[in-house]
Amino acid sequence: MTASDAERLFQPLTGKQAKIQVESLSLLENGFSNSNYRVELKSEIFGRRHFVLRLLEHGTLSDLRKEEKLNQMLKATVPMPEFYLASDDNDVFSSVPYIIMEYVQGESLDQVKNLGQDETLSLAKSLGQTLAALHQMRFASQGFLDENLLVDKVVEINGQGLRRFAENILLEKGRTALLGKSLSRRFLAFLEQEADLLDDYKDLPCLCHSDFGSSNLLISGGPSPRVVAVLDFEFAFSGTPYVDLGNLLRPPFSQEKAVREAVFQGYRTGGGKLGDQDLYQKCLLTDLFAWLEFLGRAEVPEAVLSSVRSRIISTMTDWLFL
Repeated sequence: MTASDAERLFQPLTGKQAKIQVESLSLLENGFSNSNYRVELKSEIFGRRHFVLRLLEHGTLSDLRKEEKLNQMLKATVPMPEFYLASDDNDVFSSVPYIIMEYVQGESLDQVKNLGQDETLSLAKSLGQTLAALHQMRFASQGFLDENLLVDKVVEINGQGLRRFAENILLEKGRTALLGKSLSRRFLAFLEQEADLLDDYKDLPCLCHSDFGSSNLLISGGPSPRVVAVLDFEFAFSGTPYVDLGNLLRPPFSQEKAVREAVFQGYRTGGGKLGDQDLYQKCLLTDLFAWLEFLGRAEVPEAVLSSVRSRIISTMTDWLFL
């Protein structure tokens, strides 16, 4: 990506007659599937301002429209950057869809360091409140969403769904060897005994971000850190609250019980509904869907495989002590 490329992509935003100049261009660290650039733009319309240019290199027009519609529907209640342009009319990179959005100042969640106990709990409550706002969008069924935010492929985020998914990955797709035969047997037996805990969820399915953590959350500084932006809804789908809570409460963020309780408290304060029992266990179980999905990919790097093994082992080992 060059400054000249960026100028051509920004031109529809400013009009053909408006003079536009990119002052600086840098690749942002967040964005594993697609590339995000911080662009300092100088134009007759905007003056000198910073934007984010998001290239959906592995996305489709349908993905673009889904993100655009979610931004329009959620920005009044969920902290999100303003979208200025979402287009697939792109002759710079072979018609790759792209989004031009507001640049929001903040640190990603995985960069936030050295918080005191009060600051950590304040942030945890803010995270819970943000999720509660996001989860207010409801659907008739669980599943993946099309560009019109309609469920076009049903999935089951429940006990039977988790067992079936694990059996599909480990047995039908032959990933037992990757995980190890002994661990695979113990894991399937564990799910047979415990997975039905997920059947306690009785409310309508809600919008799930599906990657609610790390670089997709921007946090403000100061004595009361809070969420200032939720980014990248490319994997959003209809599921249960425990999808996003499970992703958020991965170690090390979830190691202290007080932090988990503060997230749940913030979620309830924000209008979210959760049961009274086994909340963290439900989060851990639901998050296993994501770890199994990693295992089911065509190529599984050793570092990822090690993380999958570690999460499965720790979930089973710590289960009785939660």
